[in-house]
Amino acid sequence: EKELKIFEYLCCCVDTKSYNEENNTITTSFKEFISVCNSYTTIGGSERKAFKNSLKNLSDKSILIDNKNNGGIIRIISEVIWNNKSNICVLYMSNSFREFVKNLSNGYTFTELKIINRMSSKYTINLYYLVQSWSGKKTVTLDIDYLRNKLQVPKSSYDNIGKFKQILDRSIKEYNEVIDYYDKLGCKISYKI
Repeated sequence: EKELKIFEYLCCCVDTKSYNEENNTITTSFKEFISVCNSYTTIGGSERKAFKNSLKNLSDKSILIDNKNNGGIIRIISEVIWNNKSNICVLYMSNSFREFVKNLSNGYTFTELKIINRMSSKYTINLYYLVQSWSGKKTVTLDIDYLRNKLQVPKSSYDNIGKFKQILDRSIKEYNEVIDYYDKLGCKISYKI
């Protein structure tokens, strides 16, 4: 969830004052970076450390692009440098990042990243992907264990239907609010047990 939000933020930085096309860098403050990515409620020491770990995880990831005529494997971030005193973070983007983002911003995937970025819970994101797989069906019947597994509810809440219902209620509420904001599907979801 956090890495995906960071990726969406980086995509949105292209063609802004934060992006230096010549150096292929994105410069931002940790405060802005963390708040825009909606990753943490505060930006104290432990949150900053966790955010830096999320940056590391993202820099270790690559994207496979495989078209009819060409393809490749690209990294998003090649290097990240920060200064704790000045609160500045500089991300050196990979050479292929610029072209990738220009192609991405023209398609559905970029809209999907914006939708996911507004979601604060991994359960809501998992619910979003599950709903997308329903292909326009108006009603779907699911086994509760299947739904718990798809949402990746932790074992501590797995056997307690009350806790699971709380997670599901919060996820559906957030899902409906985000979908309303983007008017993506034109419908809300609800359930009954």
